[in-house]
Amino acid sequence: MSQVQQALAPTLTTTPSTSLQDLLNFRSLLGFNHRLKTLEANFSEFMQTNQFAEAVSSITGIVDRYINHRMNEAVKVAVEKAQAENEDFLNQLDENIQKIIKEQVKEQESYVIAADLSKLELKKILIEKMKSNKSIHRLDE
Repeated sequence: MSQVQQALAPTLTTTPSTSLQDLLNFRSLLGFNHRLKTLEANFSEFMQTNQFAEAVSSITGIVDRYINHRMNEAVKVAVEKAQAENEDFLNQLDENIQKIIKEQVKEQESYVIAADLSKLELKKILIEKMKSNKSIHRLDE
């Protein structure tokens, strides 16, 4: 019976397989491994490129904010300067208007004074004439 048991029990032996199918499977396994490594490298490069693209796109936002800030400051400075110049101009204009008004008032005063003097002189002449007429009338009486 021991011989029958030995005959029935298969003996496992490893024999190198050299079939074409086995070689193709091994080759495809190596190809898959290579493709996986290539895919991982491409993905890593994509992530780096994507981070670079994000960094570049954020640069435009940073530059825009910087330019807006600088423009706001430049406009603020320009407005303050224009307001100061406008204030100076208005002060100078006010001074000139005051001078012109004073000159015109002086001219008008001198005309008024001259007219008043003329009236006084005419009144004086009239009074003198009236006095002389009275004295003539007294002499006639």
